[in-house]
Amino acid sequence: MAEPLLFNCEDFTDFKNALMKIRKVDDNIIFQLNRTDVRDQDKEDCSTVWQKLSAAHKERDVAIKNCLNRNMNKLMDLESKAQKASDDTTLKKELTQTRNTLNMLSSELDVEQIIVSRSNNLYKKKCRNFII
Repeated sequence: MAEPLLFNCEDFTDFKNALMKIRKVDDNIIFQLNRTDVRDQDKEDCSTVWQKLSAAHKERDVAIKNCLNRNMNKLMDLESKAQKASDDTTLKKELTQTRNTLNMLSSELDVEQIIVSRSNNLYKKKCRNFII
């Protein structure tokens, strides 16, 4: 699992692209689960799929929350600076950008919850005899 610090929290587009790469595990879950033998309920196959899924879920969750925290701290810092220099237009622009980034990161957290729920439901249907 990659360190969440490798995610670029400053540029949302880069961050989103990095998330998309890690979300490929979830995108391919139907294919992966269809490769498992349903009759045998091969615990090794189910275990491997579960390990990949849970590692990707955890990595994305940590990355999103890390970026949320970093941007929240940045916002608080910018707000305290803005109180001292209320006429600084560059600072106001940066405040707006940081608020927008926080909103987009919050949306990504919601999307992540939906993706995790969908993947977990698919996993449970296919590997129902394998306890997670």
